[in-house]
Amino acid sequence: MIKRLLAATLATTLASSLLLGSALAAEFKSFLETPVSNLDPLYLNSAGSRQVGQLVHRGLVAYSPTLLPPRAGAYHQVVPAIAESWELAPDKKAYIFKLNPKAHFHTGRQVRAADVKYSLERAANPNLSASEYWAVERLNIKGLRRYQAAQRAGIKEPHLLGVEVIDHDIVMITLENPIPYALELLALPIFSIVPAEDVERWWKDYSVHPVGAGPYQLEKLSDPKKISLQRFDKFYDPELPRNSGVQLSLIPETEGQFQAFTRNQLDHSPVPAAFFDKVLADPVWNALGSQPVLDAPKIGKPGETRLTKVPQWRTEFINMDNQSFPFSDTKVRQAFNWAINKRALIKDTLKTYGHPVQGIFPPGFPGASRKEEVYPHNPDKARKLLFETGWRDRDQDGDLEPWQNPRVNLTLYYGEDDRSLAICRQVQADLAAIGVTIGLAPLKKYQARYPGRLPAFYHSSWAPDIIDPSEWFYPTFHSTQRYTNRARYQNPRVDEMVGQAEDLNYEPRRYELYREAEMVILDDAPWLFLYHPVSYYLVQPQVHSYMAHPGLPFFYEHFGLQVQTAER
Repeated sequence: MIKRLLAATLATTLASSLLLGSALAAEFKSFLETPVSNLDPLYLNSAGSRQVGQLVHRGLVAYSPTLLPPRAGAYHQVVPAIAESWELAPDKKAYIFKLNPKAHFHTGRQVRAADVKYSLERAANPNLSASEYWAVERLNIKGLRRYQAAQRAGIKEPHLLGVEVIDHDIVMITLENPIPYALELLALPIFSIVPAEDVERWWKDYSVHPVGAGPYQLEKLSDPKKISLQRFDKFYDPELPRNSGVQLSLIPETEGQFQAFTRNQLDHSPVPAAFFDKVLADPVWNALGSQPVLDAPKIGKPGETRLTKVPQWRTEFINMDNQSFPFSDTKVRQAFNWAINKRALIKDTLKTYGHPVQGIFPPGFPGASRKEEVYPHNPDKARKLLFETGWRDRDQDGDLEPWQNPRVNLTLYYGEDDRSLAICRQVQADLAAIGVTIGLAPLKKYQARYPGRLPAFYHSSWAPDIIDPSEWFYPTFHSTQRYTNRARYQNPRVDEMVGQAEDLNYEPRRYELYREAEMVILDDAPWLFLYHPVSYYLVQPQVHSYMAHPGLPFFYEHFGLQVQTAER
């Protein structure tokens, strides 16, 4: 019933929304998928809180909304924010930041170097248990261990040695050891700059009375399901925001968001798979035609089409425990990879909402260079590899069994959503086609039985926390990372190359090391590689400026609206 109603509403909207429409306010209307419970930058625990928090607050630096071309071999996407410029010392440890004189808090007070020191010391305080505290540890500011110990011991006003106020608008951050992604870490919300007087004034209630230096301001968080943000006129970039505010309403499901969009209650919306073909073929919303959209790696120009295509920097895969039978055998892992028809999975199950994996880097991620598909469908090669490892149909029942354990029962565990189940069913069918029978079960059932543990074979995904190649290699494939290397993959060559790149500040050599490690990892097949997701969004005709990033929240401050009046 809902789908029939949506189809009818969509048809009406697509045909008439360019001609009709009353005068529209210049506030961008958007959606929240989860409630906003806390806007303290130390505790942006939900997707909704992070979405709003990055609009209210700003750090010394920020991520660019666009993919910048390499600068002298460097692929960093970090741009100035509260700091208008910075210098890196020859030892690669000390960063000297010059603050932007136009940077102000929402109270109207100018941001000073003392605010930077207060904010970074607050983030580094272990007693406050910030949700992204891993980033503090990874940044390794000089004197961090001593500062942590002093805070735990209750010493009054301890000093974080590595953050020094040089002048009222100059601050120096010194690291214990140089790392090539320090700026990327500083762009994270946990390092947002906050005013001490307002944090101390509100204390625990600061979470609902946030005072930042971002492009939008919020007077108070009174309704976690409906947020209204106003343009901050003293934002350091006078050209931004390009709208008078943002209204966000809690609409958790894609179909609900799309339904609100067709009623002109939202200015953009993801396109549900059930309506994708209809939207794709409608010339009002997609003047480019179906095939150009399907063929293009990305689309994001409202003047050409109201449909936006955004490849996501996330990898969907089936995790295989490399230390457990039968996945301890590289040829078995390779065989499973060759067996899966990823293109059919994307076309039939995902409805083109994906792109076959081409490498460890997703397409477009800084450093990505591979163009060919990883393990394209080849069931004959899959059978050959299993035969080489001793898999045979000894009881003539049509199923292959490993000689080491003919009675092994493999169960693939799927996530809570229907999409994960559909993906795992396709994997099950493709493996059955080469003679491997597996069962399916919900992951939550396994975790209820074995709390805190993960099975040897389950559907998973990975997305980076920062835009740096380290995020695709060190947490996931370095043998020392026991919590994030869930495949328990071990290869000394990979450890050596990834370890070298982790501390290397010379970008060209660093990317060369990652490309070398990528080839070894892909050959070892620690994961059953599936696809990189692709998202599609519709925007209303009044939206003339729109940016959707493959790995970051929406940059609402760059969204532009034009006021429409009804045509008579």
